[in-house]
Amino acid sequence: ILNLLQETYQLKDFNEVTWEDYYEYLSVAYDDEMICKQLLEDNSLTTLEIFFDIYENDSINKELISLALEADGCNDLLANDEFYCNLPYYVTAEIDDSKQINIDILPKYDMAASAAKGYTISSAVSYANSYATTYNSAFPKLSKDCTNFTSQVLYKGGKGQTATWYCFKEGGKWYYTKRWTTANNFANFCGVDTTTSNHKTFASKLKKGDFIVEDKANDGSWDHAAFVTAVASSYSSTLGYKNYKVAQHTRNYLAWASSATCGWDTLKSEYPNCKFGIIRI
Repeated sequence: ILNLLQETYQLKDFNEVTWEDYYEYLSVAYDDEMICKQLLEDNSLTTLEIFFDIYENDSINKELISLALEADGCNDLLANDEFYCNLPYYVTAEIDDSKQINIDILPKYDMAASAAKGYTISSAVSYANSYATTYNSAFPKLSKDCTNFTSQVLYKGGKGQTATWYCFKEGGKWYYTKRWTTANNFANFCGVDTTTSNHKTFASKLKKGDFIVEDKANDGSWDHAAFVTAVASSYSSTLGYKNYKVAQHTRNYLAWASSATCGWDTLKSEYPNCKFGIIRI
């Protein structure tokens, strides 16, 4: 797959510097029907994604260490939103929220302009159904677009943007935070209500309007985020759970978990250590 990506997108040889280019273009490849077909047929794709996880974790660790060395004590460090949201979710779950102070990254941004009337599941579902398989030009299109999409769903559902969770365009340039675009940061921002390593347990707890996240390697960092637009009214003895419909980006689809298109109910067979999370607004 690395060779395929290098040849298709004319990338430099893979190393500790260029790995992120390969990771980015792996996401781009999912939008190319022909290349995506080759990716999904290659039985090394699962191993490759775990391989990228190692590089990504190393990069995050270096960033956390750098921020820690610059901080004036623990409270100062936890007040740094960039540090806090990059922590593993099993760490943030143990931190008293009152010690984590949101900082206004862009003071010029008018929060009143994004004030919402209130979040409703129906509005979120409507938006997700409309843009699961396409892109809304009112927002940036990112190569790894899954969390950008779930943030749009949350925002269009009625949640107002904040000083640390925002996306807007000014002077022809997009401004957005990691909380808006990165699964682990988004999950830490919203708070994960339920975690489990069992897919049937996960499915049994789902409700329409839930945001869902996955940690493929069970390394403490959520890798991917999506949104549940519907849950079947009855339990399926064939499936062993109530079917649920997922809207997501990066591999763009709006599909029932039981379908060949959706990848959520096959995660445990592909990633035996995978953990699931549910975010309920």
